[in-house]
Amino acid sequence: MDELREMLTPAQQALAASALHEVSGVARRLSPRLRKHLSFDELMSLGRTGLIEAALAYDPAQNDSFPRFARHRIRGAMLDGYLREAREQDRVIALCLQGGYDYIARKRRYGDVMTDVDGKAEERLLDHLDGVAASVFATAAGVAKPATGEEALSRRERHARAHALLRSTLKRLTPREAEVLSMHYVEGQPLKEVGGALRLPHPGVYRVHDRAIVRLGKLLHAAGVTEAPPREDEL
Repeated sequence: MDELREMLTPAQQALAASALHEVSGVARRLSPRLRKHLSFDELMSLGRTGLIEAALAYDPAQNDSFPRFARHRIRGAMLDGYLREAREQDRVIALCLQGGYDYIARKRRYGDVMTDVDGKAEERLLDHLDGVAASVFATAAGVAKPATGEEALSRRERHARAHALLRSTLKRLTPREAEVLSMHYVEGQPLKEVGGALRLPHPGVYRVHDRAIVRLGKLLHAAGVTEAPPREDEL
């Protein structure tokens, strides 16, 4: 980290200092989920590295405000550190997938959520959008269709390949989209709370979530994804 810090210009050092509080904020939110493998101090160290990398990469002409840009990089640095340390069954991507698998296992309500006019119509519509997004996320996060000779790959190899593909695809989302997915699926926050934390209006956070999930699904399908990977309990 010292080598990275030495690469900062005075202006970049000022940027990093302006968003230093984001490191502790993200660490506090992630610590309850990740403390099994990373201490709070380790998260802080990873986050400071992510902050420096954010200052080096930030382009005000192309990116959002620096604190928001840095928050995304800080969270990414912490989750990458966790992925290196955690056991396979505890990895963050598995948590994301599990949320989707659990959702599509639930029995859906009947009725047309687009035309219902009683007092519960809005609730059903939001539930429907959330469900569609979660289902796409779960079912899209699979592996490329096996080519000739690949049938011999072990289930664990297929599992690792699927998650590597998903991680690389997640990086192609916008910082805001990735932030919403991370806070909802990784940190376990309800979308309503995610919207409040990011100062998004109630319908807005659902729209960002839905758009991100659909984009993620399209990117994965374009990469050749056709089926869900083996689950952790199937390995």
